[in-house]
Amino acid sequence: MKKFDLVIFDLDGTLTDSRVGITKSVSYALDKMGITSPSLEELEHFIGPPLIDTFMGHYKFSKSDSEKAVELFRDRYSEKGLYENIPFHNINTLLSNLKKSGIKLAVATSKPQHFSEKILEISAILHDIGIKISEEKYNSSAGKYQELEGPGAAKKLIKDIDLPEKIKERVYYLIGNHHSYDKIDGLDFQILVEADFLVNIYEDNMSSETAATVKKKYFETKTGRDYISSLYGV
Repeated sequence: MKKFDLVIFDLDGTLTDSRVGITKSVSYALDKMGITSPSLEELEHFIGPPLIDTFMGHYKFSKSDSEKAVELFRDRYSEKGLYENIPFHNINTLLSNLKKSGIKLAVATSKPQHFSEKILEISAILHDIGIKISEEKYNSSAGKYQELEGPGAAKKLIKDIDLPEKIKERVYYLIGNHHSYDKIDGLDFQILVEADFLVNIYEDNMSSETAATVKKKYFETKTGRDYISSLYGV
């Protein structure tokens, strides 16, 4: 009989090795605040606690200066730092085994809902928006034409929506490259590609052999690999 029903994990330093993304972003913020940044190793105490508390406690920033430093941190982290994080070795196996045992899993973190979730929501809906105009202009819906025409069509739809410009620019980038698999540069891009393949395998009536090749070449996330195996038996 299992002794517990729920496991709550911390994120940074427990599920993911976020040292590089966090410390480089802290260093960036300090530089912008006019403070000479120490080595990245000396900034590892920022991992875990709320950033505003650490800026105030360690550097004696006022609350307003700490808030400014946090915003500077997020400027870099949302653009680069997020993609410098990696899961710890075998953490996926651990989570999978716990889930198979019927244990509920949760994450406790002070981080706000990240930009990447909003980016994925929008990109998942709009990534094929270039198909219609491609068929009209080129008599083809080939990926290269979708990538060429899609960003402009998406921009007309979302340019006036109240979203951070960085989110919009990332959406345009994903739409303009979602068939260019050599350009995958982040988890949001990887998830979008895998989700697209899960649908395309069915719509294009791909053989089991082709689906297996797609899985081997392009599927990196455990969730994506589980889905393609479950749906298509590869």
